Amino acid sequence: MTDRVRCLVPFCRRITKPGRNGVNVQWICGNHWKAVPLAQRRVWGRLRRQWRRYGPEAGVHFDARWWRVWDRLKRSAIEAAGGIG
Repeated sequence: MTDRVRCLVPFCRRITKPGRNGVNVQWICGNHWKAVPLAQRRVWGRLRRQWRRYGPEAGVHFDARWWRVWDRLKRSAIEAAGGIG
């Protein structure tokens, strides 16, 4: 079962198939995604739309912002699952 990707929240048992070319190495399941504040999910959606529109031409600053927002989403999901946030 090594070809599956687990939800990044500790002790969550949900899994999914990896994305194209094994790109999907980090994943938040639907149950934990709902626990992320709506404002943060909207920022993520905006970034995803920009990525789809401009792709790799968006630049290095976009890539840094992408991972910074993703780290915040991960932290929020884990804190909500642990009852902290």
